[in-house]
Parts: sequence; C-alpha cells; structure tokens
Amino acid sequence: IDNVDAAKRQLLDSLLERMQLLLVTAAARKLPSNESMLNTHSWSLLHSACAVPCPLALVHLACCNDTKSLRIPDVHMGRLPLHYAAARPGYRATISVGVSREVRTMVESYPAIVVALQCKEATRVVDANHQLPLHILIDTVKQENNNHGASVVSKLLSFYADSLERRDGKTLLYPFLQAAHGSNASVNLSFMLLRKNP
Repeated sequence: IDNVDAAKRQLLDSLLERMQLLLVTAAARKLPSNESMLNTHSWSLLHSACAVPCPLALVHLACCNDTKSLRIPDVHMGRLPLHYAAARPGYRATISVGVSREVRTMVESYPAIVVALQCKEATRVVDANHQLPLHILIDTVKQENNNHGASVVSKLLSFYADSLERRDGKTLLYPFLQAAHGSNASVNLSFMLLRKNP
C-alpha cells in the first residue's frame, strides 16, 4: 500500500508541475502587462488557475494542493487568488466527442465560490485598488449579463455580509449602486443587493 500511495503522490506531483507550467504560460498571455509578477514567489499555481479560463476541477485541485497560496497576495496588484477568481466568468468550452461530428458544450459556474469555500477570510481582503472580491465579482456578473450571476454574488455574500457596506475602490459606490452603474447596469442584481442590506 505504501508503494501505491507513493506512486499516486508522484503522479499528482507530476500533474501539478505540468499544470503550473501550462497555467502560468496562459496567465502570462492573459495578463501581459503584469508578466514580471508571474515570476515571483507570490504568484502560484492557484493564482494562475484562478486568473485564466480553465475547468473548475483544476481550480479545485490547485486549492486543495496549495492552501497557503489562498492567503498570499501577488506583489503588483495585491490580489489574492479569490480576487482573480471573482474577475473570471464561468468556464465554457465546446468539445468534439471522439471522431464523430458530435460536439458537447461544457458550462461551469464562476470559480469564486470554489475558492471562497477554501478561504472564507479572503472575502474580507481588499486589493491595491481597494476592491473586495465582491466588487470584482459584481463587475464580472454585469459583463456576463446572465441570471446565474446573482446567485453567485449572493453565495459570496454569505461569507462576508458586511461587504455590502463597503464602497468599491474604483467607483466609490456601495455594491447595490455599483451593480446599477454604467452601460451594463443590472437592475436585478442591484435590487437583490439592496434587499439584502436596505
């Protein structure tokens, strides 16, 4: 049994090493202005998995195998992995099935909840722009303009309800006003936030 456990650990370590290489490379392409931060000790596999579009299973695997990175901000933006996860919409991919012409579409939810479940205190941390993960998620949900986003915002609020009383660092608006602000305003999201904290 010890040999089997050692083999499993070796296989997992190999997978994580390959994930690190692939996801950091993808993050460098997605965040070109911050490429230098990707080579620092504060940028981890978990930061990369949260910053780039990838299946939730990879985000979850990175969370479970790198719990210390959940609390480490990057050096340039002061963002925790949760901030990056909040800035990322759900994962969507269309995949060919075998050699046939059949395709399947895989649609997954926003990664912020997967990360927040592993580190609830991260919901209380502001980044260099003085934004909580909630503020970032509101902007992401507004861009996506779908009904599922409001339930994700609501779930994130369950970890830190007082975030409804914190102003967004960019707009200086409270969350319910932030949701109603701009060309992609979401009245439904704004109303939901206002109902939670009248």
